[in-house]
Amino acid sequence: MNPRDVVVLLVTASIAVGCASRTSPRSAAPALPPINRQTVDQIEPAVTLPAPTTQPAGEASGEALELYARGRDALLQNRKQVAVENFTAAIAIDDSSAVIHRDLGYAWFGTDNDRALTAFRRAAELDPHDAELRSQSARLLAMAGKLDDALRELRIARLTDGYRSSETDAAIVDMLLGRMLMDRGYTTAAVDCFERVLPVIERRSIELRRWPELAQLAAKPGMVRLQIADLSAGINRYDRAIELYEQIQIDEPSLAPGIELRIIQARAGQGKIEPATTQMLKLLDRFEGSRTSVQSYLDLFAERGGDEAALAMLKLLDSDSPGDYTSRRVLEARLLRRLGRATEAAVMLEQPLIRPTLPAVRELVLAYTDAGRRGELPIKLMAMMVEQPRYWASIRRGWEMLAHNMQPAPLTIAQINKLAVPPALEVARVFVTARLAQDDGQSQLARQLLTRASSQNVALVRQWASDQMMQFVPDVDYTSDRDLGRYIDEFSDDPKYLSTSAEFLIKSGAMPKFTSALQAAVQRRASNIAALAQLVAVLGVTDRKPEAIRALEQSAAAVQSAPELYQLSSMAQQLGEMDMAERLLRRSLAADTAFAPACNDLGYVLADTGREMDFAESLLWKAVGLQPDNAAYLDSLGWVLYKRGKFEDALKYLRQALEASEPADPVVLDHTADAAYRAGHLTDARTYWDRAIAQIKNQPSADPQLRLRIEQKLRQHASSQPVDVAPIEPATQPRVPES
Repeated sequence: MNPRDVVVLLVTASIAVGCASRTSPRSAAPALPPINRQTVDQIEPAVTLPAPTTQPAGEASGEALELYARGRDALLQNRKQVAVENFTAAIAIDDSSAVIHRDLGYAWFGTDNDRALTAFRRAAELDPHDAELRSQSARLLAMAGKLDDALRELRIARLTDGYRSSETDAAIVDMLLGRMLMDRGYTTAAVDCFERVLPVIERRSIELRRWPELAQLAAKPGMVRLQIADLSAGINRYDRAIELYEQIQIDEPSLAPGIELRIIQARAGQGKIEPATTQMLKLLDRFEGSRTSVQSYLDLFAERGGDEAALAMLKLLDSDSPGDYTSRRVLEARLLRRLGRATEAAVMLEQPLIRPTLPAVRELVLAYTDAGRRGELPIKLMAMMVEQPRYWASIRRGWEMLAHNMQPAPLTIAQINKLAVPPALEVARVFVTARLAQDDGQSQLARQLLTRASSQNVALVRQWASDQMMQFVPDVDYTSDRDLGRYIDEFSDDPKYLSTSAEFLIKSGAMPKFTSALQAAVQRRASNIAALAQLVAVLGVTDRKPEAIRALEQSAAAVQSAPELYQLSSMAQQLGEMDMAERLLRRSLAADTAFAPACNDLGYVLADTGREMDFAESLLWKAVGLQPDNAAYLDSLGWVLYKRGKFEDALKYLRQALEASEPADPVVLDHTADAAYRAGHLTDARTYWDRAIAQIKNQPSADPQLRLRIEQKLRQHASSQPVDVAPIEPATQPRVPES
């Protein structure tokens, strides 16, 4: 039997009868819980359509009609208080008109939702067959946290004549009902609802303009296809899921990032393990063994043979179609550690072909620790620093794991000093002790050690030193005209040096000369982004903003690459020139539509200001697809979903953002709390706001206004008042009907 047959047999057999792994085996198509299998009509308790509470009204009085007409005119002009007064007066004369009660509900909507709900419900009593009234009542009930009542209203709406006669009214009912059923775990019922919405928005009828949410989806039907596909995969409808995923990849490439992983998982669900794994390894290569890509590979086998099968398939396919060597060895090491073979993992990661990427360094530290070789790590990390200094950012994470996060005891300066270090690594040892001293608040010792390290190899120290440490690296006498000129000529491309120099130049009186030298450097080469950034900062803080804007505009006319345009956008934001910043972000995306930072920033700006929401959401899906572990991108995606009223979806990605950030950002905690509150998870909201306050207290530079806003929310929450959470996009609020 050839190796391929052995591996496939291992995976297949483990599915059927189980194998030694960390997880329990399952069949290829698991049985679904009863709630997941139920259709809408099977949900208990059953609902019925109430009879009208009054007989049809006779001819309305002229006075009531006149008051209604005045109220209607005021409502269309958004003069809601005037509308309320006229509708209320009309109802006092004639209480039997569903239309007047309905429009009174729209007049109260957003200012007093309790009264709006009362008006809509009274209108529904008078006209039980109006699906629109039921959907609006359900919307308000959900906003008030009365989810059972909201669900009942939407189920009743499906029984109305309005649902049967108007496909757009039916679509809004199905969309709201589908979201609510999805959150409750009624997956099959939710899929059926969304499947009924999809053809309506694909036809793009003019009637959709009555419902902004449907009109937005019609411009981006891939969002509904994606929802149906994800839910279908969860109930073993893999063929339908793959059909929709592939349609999205072709028709709406802006949504495509992240789709490939979903297709892989669906193919595995179909039992097509080998092609799914091959495709998964290509993703692993693309994302350089990131946490998400490694975990996705492990998840693929979690219930299909476990780690033994995953390792066997990796070795088989790696020999057939080798990819990024480092990424695949990171995955292999992770599997070996999970199987209790940490020594093998550590030896494998010592290979010279492996690049010290962040995933590789993290896995190396864990493998050495699990193998009982933790004491060897300092020398190993020092060697990596000297041999591959450009990977310092990821190697530093290894030192941080040793210094702070590892058990049983953290690394100390004394321990580093006791090590027998080869002469070639001495500069690395001294630099590491300087970092530890700085982290411990021993600034004087850190300065002495950095001076010593710089005397041994200043070129290496420059590559390792952070912005905060650069001031201690002896190289330039800022008071010397000769040294200042050399500094600008040699280091104007080095943002670390430039970003830490201004303080010393101000003290030495050399700031005017430094500013002139920066201006000359930018004039010589407009694409000198580091020099431009320092020039903009200096001019901005010295009340010379017009000069800073001119310099920025001159460089903007010269640069073309997406990263450079993105950096210019950040400088424009620093100056408060938000329109310029947005233009530069759009130019950055025009230069490279897959440049994740620009996707994120432009998407967030548009979402936060309620503009081009479909475009904003597509940008943020793309950013997260390109960098799935990026906490800022996950927060932005969660925020645009929040702004669009998709609170449970928003909560999912905001929680992922919190998990991906250390420590949690107070702004992200506030966003997550707002989403939890809107979704009806009031206790969770309080917890997130409490955590945000705790983080703000530990961050002296935190925005004081943010603290005041969160404390106000906590007071409102404690007194059971409505909490002033962030508003949602106006388009998610219902518009006044035309008649």
